[in-house]
Amino acid sequence: MRKTAFAFQIVGLLAGFYVLCFGILAALVALDVVVIDNIGHMAAAIKLVILLFGATAAAAIVVIRGVFVSTRIRKVTGVKVSRADEPVLWQRVTDLAAAVGTRAPSDIRLVPEVNAAVWEDARLLGLIPGKRHMVIGVPLLLGLTSAQLDAVIAHELGHYSGRDTQLGGLVGRTRASVVNAVYAAHGRTRKGTTSRVRLPGADVFAHVFRGYARLVLTVTEEASRRQEYAADQVAAQIAGPAAAADALRELPVLDAAFDFYVDRYLAAGLHANLLPPPAEAFAGFAALLADPERAEELGKIRANPPEKTADKFDSHPPIKDRIAAVQAVADTDRITLAHSVGDGAAPATRILVNPAAAIAAVGVDMFGKELRNGRQVVDWDTLAHSANLHRNAERSAPLRDVASRMLGRAARLVDLPPLCAGGRFREILAALPMSEAAKTAAPGGRVVREFAKTEFAAQVRAWIVMELGATGRVAWRHSWAQVAGNRTLVGLTDDEIDEAVTAATAIYPDFAPLARLATSMTGVPA
Repeated sequence: MRKTAFAFQIVGLLAGFYVLCFGILAALVALDVVVIDNIGHMAAAIKLVILLFGATAAAAIVVIRGVFVSTRIRKVTGVKVSRADEPVLWQRVTDLAAAVGTRAPSDIRLVPEVNAAVWEDARLLGLIPGKRHMVIGVPLLLGLTSAQLDAVIAHELGHYSGRDTQLGGLVGRTRASVVNAVYAAHGRTRKGTTSRVRLPGADVFAHVFRGYARLVLTVTEEASRRQEYAADQVAAQIAGPAAAADALRELPVLDAAFDFYVDRYLAAGLHANLLPPPAEAFAGFAALLADPERAEELGKIRANPPEKTADKFDSHPPIKDRIAAVQAVADTDRITLAHSVGDGAAPATRILVNPAAAIAAVGVDMFGKELRNGRQVVDWDTLAHSANLHRNAERSAPLRDVASRMLGRAARLVDLPPLCAGGRFREILAALPMSEAAKTAAPGGRVVREFAKTEFAAQVRAWIVMELGATGRVAWRHSWAQVAGNRTLVGLTDDEIDEAVTAATAIYPDFAPLARLATSMTGVPA
């Protein structure tokens, strides 16, 4: 009885959301009609009509945007794998679905994300089930064991089982509808992208949506978290409590590692229209995970996971609470699958017929748009070299801009020492962007100047390396252990660079070593 009443409450909240959306629009249209019927022909009145029509149009766009994102069918991306392509994977997912007590998905795709998910193309506000989809992230296949992957997949399928999650689809649909509408009304998506067009009055309607969303989330929070715990229990019963707990510990580690990998390696050469070999994209991630120095860093994250700031719209309980819950599941409650896959400690990639080929296909698919846009594919060493040149050019740009403004032309490194020695050093320091630490210090004091010297030193080093790169006297080779790669200097040493920069930023600055270094790089007499 209680569950039936709750179901009606959720349906009412979901239907109420759409009533609210179109009620806002109807009220504004009604106001427009009333104003037009009772307005005169004064210029001020015409301005009022224009203002009302503008507000109505803005409201219509915001409401339609909110309704659209809450009702649209989720786009299916990734590389689709058929039963013929991956029979072992399909058999495993089918067995897991049977053990959970739900139907298997209609299609499975491999995606370039630290994620696994199951969802349906539901109809009638999510009340009528539709085609079921599953995505499995390649980083999970590379970073988890077979048993841990079972736990992750079983958890996702568990949201559709009959174990205290009968209303799971409805609750999830309701929460997703209102939350996505809030983000859409604000001109954003949950992935962080922002609309380029900000509509007048949009924030007012966004606050209305936010208030309704807060109501929905409050009503559904307990049920939503209970569903997560229930799905975790299913995962523990199938994969075992230890494997389920280990999977929960590993997911944040893989998430951090993959974000780092994408930001520092895959995207490193995009500024120069360069890409690493698409087929090697995930082989690179596997190599990063296997690198001894990186593995040590990830081990530290695993042992002391960072405290994640909870999203107010997140339905998931804290990881530590979920781990404690799965560890409390008795190992004797295990559910036996129809087919055994043997050693659960083996890499999850063994579930694929040809792991290298399947994973390479996802990398090619991920970079498909970039390739169509004319990005050039280069090897990892070339990518590291290009990315480092760009990084040093960006780092030195403020100092180069200051020197160029003072000279009235594009400055070279050889121009900097004479400017500094000619009495303009403090002017240069004052013109550089202030660090956050400098902003908190007393303005105009020695502390600020010392912070500015630190910034000056970093930018001079970058300028030196940038000009060395332009003449082919510095090169980088790719390294998984070091983002910057292994650097080689020709005709100059790091000690000489340190000596020149240290002298220029000393208490009593001496710019002669920097002048000699710049001259040796360019051949221009001091």
